[in-house]
Amino acid sequence: VVTPTITLNAVPTGKTVKPTELLLISSIEGIDSVSIANTISGTPTVKLAVTLDLATYYKFNGSAWEVIDINTNQANMMDIATVTSINRSQWDLLTNGTASGIAFAYYLDISSIGDTVKIDKTSLVVDMKGEWNSATKGTDFKYGYPANDRLKVTLLTTGNYKINYVGG
Repeated sequence: VVTPTITLNAVPTGKTVKPTELLLISSIEGIDSVSIANTISGTPTVKLAVTLDLATYYKFNGSAWEVIDINTNQANMMDIATVTSINRSQWDLLTNGTASGIAFAYYLDISSIGDTVKIDKTSLVVDMKGEWNSATKGTDFKYGYPANDRLKVTLLTTGNYKINYVGG
């Protein structure tokens, strides 16, 4: 008995990937920018929306944030270029300094079996809340140059440190 073999290639329907939890932002002053690393080939569709509560989703229309329904109108979501072009003051309009978290929903759709679409990483550049106090040389830290191409910093007290160094 010969069993026939059938090979089927198909294009799946587009899918909306919703977040299950928020990235906490209560300890930041604001979002400076968002970058999205992706792997795309062919002509896929990638759209995004932002949520502050996992229930209501927003898109930036170039001048204001508007509520959108990501379940029925994925075409109304933002493309990657729009999201990555949003600046600090525009993010502030959405978060208003009171949001405790943020997350992104993604709509991914391919039109050909040769298309590839992957969101590899979404990164935020933010300004953290807090204050920085100057450390005192000799009390809090000491430094030296053990070689012409090395700087050695020794911390003498416990705490959190931010070391800025510009080499020549």
